[in-house]
Parts: sequence; structure tokens; C-alpha cells
Amino acid sequence: MKTVFVLVDALKSLYLTEDNMPFLYGLSKKGQYIKQVIPCAGFCERSEIFSGLDGFDTGNFTAIGYLPENSPYRNDYLTLRLFEIIRTFNERLYQRLFQSWRIHSKKRLNNYRIPPASLRNFALTEDGIKRIIPHRDIFNVLTENGMTYTLDGFTSLADLGRRTELSVSALAQREIEKGTDFIPLYIGETDSIGHHYGDDIESIRPTLKKVDQQLKSIYEKASASNYSFCVLGDHGMVPVKNKIDVISLIQGTGLRLHKDYEAFYDSTMARFWFISSEAKQIITSILKQLCHLGILVDEENFFDYRLPLDIKGESGRPIYGDIVWCANPGVLISPDYFHTSSDNGMHGYIKTIDGHGTGLFVEMFPGIAPIVLDNAHSSQICEELCKSLGIESPNNIKWIRIV
Repeated sequence: MKTVFVLVDALKSLYLTEDNMPFLYGLSKKGQYIKQVIPCAGFCERSEIFSGLDGFDTGNFTAIGYLPENSPYRNDYLTLRLFEIIRTFNERLYQRLFQSWRIHSKKRLNNYRIPPASLRNFALTEDGIKRIIPHRDIFNVLTENGMTYTLDGFTSLADLGRRTELSVSALAQREIEKGTDFIPLYIGETDSIGHHYGDDIESIRPTLKKVDQQLKSIYEKASASNYSFCVLGDHGMVPVKNKIDVISLIQGTGLRLHKDYEAFYDSTMARFWFISSEAKQIITSILKQLCHLGILVDEENFFDYRLPLDIKGESGRPIYGDIVWCANPGVLISPDYFHTSSDNGMHGYIKTIDGHGTGLFVEMFPGIAPIVLDNAHSSQICEELCKSLGIESPNNIKWIRIV
């Protein structure tokens, strides 16, 4: 069956009430409803959703990895040095100039808050050069079956701008009229509002009602043309209860970034690559003192947490770090390379909290009998989409990772 699939970023399970989202709530009573979708560790949910494999198997764990061979900035040493100087004096001017240069030069990795000198070492993973670790996905299967799809209404961190000026609803209408077999769409307001307001549902509710109306509009268009309609909240948003400035702790050691170590500070994890043995000893010691706030993952225990720390790039270094300090749910590394200290909600934890940390899934098509399931992992959503489309799952045979 032809399918419209809407990924509503960070639509957590606790949001789905009759008061917050009356349309989607009503739909969940008529079709298939998975109350809690449990995200895999990290920030690459789309790899899981479209391949049916978790981040350990796909090799896609965080959005950005240590991949100097793929970095769009690998040949820009002098330019980055200049931007480093400008940033020292005026952060706002630096950001304005850098973005103008980046867009003009078609550099597909945003600088975010990453130190300019570090940009030469990093590249996008799931949105970068495809198949750093080879795996089949749902789009491969669609192509093999002669079926059509569009990604114009979806999202990628590699996008330099919007793929279309159409609204999500208008794009759905266009593709339905064309008879496109698989129409994945993306709504992102729930993610940004969840980061900002945390657990303040009264402030979040107006956005939920707006999104609910968008979903109703898309559903009406889909059902009128006998399309299956699926909605996924890919993960939740955990209220932030504790903030820790890991960057200052490491900088306070006197170790030199780029000389003794390289680092990447995601909001829920701090990742390190060691250049000197002294840096390894000192940084590891500091992170072990934070065991009450998080978990230290290294070469000894990465398999237990299914974090792909053994995956290496052409440089010979692990893509995701020699060691990774992962914050406990509700703990935020602040500042980090993406956010300011104003965030009150976060996701991407390697542990999951029911309700706050989980998403949801609703599917509706003509003739479906109401089904309610308590939970499923995000990688299992691929199977649900394949059933809806009437195709085989891309990884029925267990894929063996190539290291």
C-alpha cells in the first residue's frame, strides 16, 4: 500500500493526550498504536528507522564523527585560522561571516559551536558520505521493487537550505497526486520547543495543537487517496535537572586542544581522542570522578552499551572517540558544541526513561483493526513501514558489520 510517513521530531509519548493532540489521540484509538518507542543510543534515529538496525550495527551513532578524510574543511587551514582569530574578538561577527562563507562554498557541515580549528577533523556521519559502514535501507528495497519515493519533505543535516518552499501539507498533496509510493515527511517544531521548555506542558501545548492540525490535514489528503498514514515520534525529551560544564573541567587541566587531545561535546556525551598519553591519563581520571552523573564508555565496555567505538576511519582513529562520557538522563553537558545553557529538555541518552525519553507510533489505513502495543525499539519501526508498503524489510538476514 502507498504510504505517507510523518516523522514528528521529539513527539514524546507523554504528549499524546486528548487535550494536547485531539486528532492524533483519536486516531490512536482506531489504528495501530505503539505507546512507547524506545530510541537507540545516540543521535542517528533515521538510520535505525530506515534500516531496521541499531547504531551499533549501522555504525551511525552520533551526527558528527572524527573523519578528517571526509571533512569539507580539510583543505581550509588558513581560512579556519583566520576565523579562529575573529571568533576570539567577536562571536557574533564570526558566526555571520562563517555562515556566509560556508553557504557560498557549499560546505555541508554547519560549524555550530565547534572550534574552527577542529572542523578539519570532523564530518557528518548518516547525512554525509553514504555507507561509511555499508547497510541496506528501505530506499534500496523500494528502488529494487520499482517503487517511487521523495525526500523533498524530509530532513538532512547536509542541507544548505530548504529543499522546497512548499508546506509539509502542500508537499504531501503534490506527491499524493503524483502517486508517489512512499512519502516521508518531517515536522521539527516539537524538538525545538521541547529543548526550550523542557517539561512545561502549558507552554508546549500550543505547538502540539498546531502540529495536530497539520497531521489532520495530511491524513485527510492521504486517506482520500487510500494511502496508509503513519506518524512516528522518534524519541522523547527528558527534563534537564542537572547541568555540568565538562569543557571547563577539561580546559582547566592545562592540556591543549588539538595538541594533546581532540574533543567533541554533544549535549549528552563528551567524546575524546588522545594525542598524548598524559592527556589520556588526566582526562580519564577526571571523567571517572563524574560517575555519579554519567557513564564512562571505553574499549573495555563499549560492546555492553552497543556503542560502535571500534569503528575507525581512514585516519586509523575511532570515528566516535577513544572514550565517551555519557550523561545520565536529565544531566546536560552545558555549554556544548550545539546548544547554549538555556536548554531545559534533552534527548540522546544511552539510558531511556519511560514516558519522558520515549516516542510513539500511530498507523492508520482502511480496514485496520485497532491494536495497542506497549513498546517497541525505534529500529523496529522499519518493519512496520515495510509492512505498510508491502515490501520486505531491508535486513531480514542479519547484516554482519565490516570493521
